Amino acid sequence: MMEQHQQELKQQERSMTKQGVVNIKGKNYKTVALRVQEFREQFPTYFLTTEIVKIDDEQCIVKAYAGVHLEGGQVQTFATGHAQEFRKASQINGTSYVENCETSAIGRCLAALGLGGTEFASANEVVNAIHQQSNPVKLVSKEDFL
Repeated sequence: MMEQHQQELKQQERSMTKQGVVNIKGKNYKTVALRVQEFREQFPTYFLTTEIVKIDDEQCIVKAYAGVHLEGGQVQTFATGHAQEFRKASQINGTSYVENCETSAIGRCLAALGLGGTEFASANEVVNAIHQQSNPVKLVSKEDFL
């Protein structure tokens, strides 16, 4: 079962790499990479930036902004996106929960700007959510070590 799931994830990743759009359960989701590419093409004078709202050993919360710099040093923000990731949510998050969180926040920000396609969530987020649902985190207690 696990091997089949990993093969499906690899197939979805290959599909994402080739086209930037992946069909999951009948819905088309754009990858964050495709959204960023479209952002750069359609809004060449806009900026895209992120800030860590919260980070500790267990979780990370990131906010992404898309906007434009105005005269006089002011900024006008047109879209934002937030994301939260937990370090123990998956094996990948064990080493890359901050990076995954930032990618999700960027994807959601760009969807709010209108670059989401037919779905607000990105392909990256949906694949990660499916993986987490299929592989729930086992909580251990102190008694497990005694």
